[in-house]
Amino acid sequence: MGKLPTLDDPVVEQPRGTAPRQAKQSKGRQAAALVQAYLAGASIKDLTEQYGIHRLTVSKILKRHDVELRKRRLTEDEVDLAVRLYEQGMSQARIADQIGASPDGVRYQLLKRGVTMRGAHDWRYVP
Repeated sequence: MGKLPTLDDPVVEQPRGTAPRQAKQSKGRQAAALVQAYLAGASIKDLTEQYGIHRLTVSKILKRHDVELRKRRLTEDEVDLAVRLYEQGMSQARIADQIGASPDGVRYQLLKRGVTMRGAHDWRYVP
């Protein structure tokens, strides 16, 4: 274990670099690239995987750059999967993350299929 400095020890100043500015510029370039990829046809799900960020973060970046988001309908296979996962106890939010949709979109499709929604206290943990 190291020794704590005393009042007699010389003050060591940490060098001040430009790392935060570089990081911010890098993030700006990444955001611009993300926007260009979306405008070129990449989906939000594709961008979350490519940049390793949450879908809501992708949406916020796109909205911040005044990009109109495309509406995407869930495929029949995705709705089937959502029904199975929900009936196994998974939350709407986790299902939405897994299939790249909004929780409201998942809820709408589950209700459309006649699935009975669980109450706030009727959940089951699904790892």
